[in-house]
Amino acid sequence: MLGNAFAGAVVSLGFAYYFTELVPFAHLKIVALLLCVAFTIINFFGIRQSAELNDILVGAKLLILSFFVILGLGYIRIENFLPFTP
Repeated sequence: MLGNAFAGAVVSLGFAYYFTELVPFAHLKIVALLLCVAFTIINFFGIRQSAELNDILVGAKLLILSFFVILGLGYIRIENFLPFTP
């Protein structure tokens, strides 16, 4: 349980860092604290809602990763891989 608390704090700080890059006037620690509180409240209301939120977040991650893979396919150059052996 303590390990999950530390992992949640680290993830919140990581997300807060990215958020403060997009919104420069936001304070890093306050954003991380608000994220921790928000996820604690979601977990308090029930595991079903937490699982639904987790499914939505994983779906969003997959869509974003797919977007970057599809967008990046146009930039692959075979000559960058030759010679393949070092």
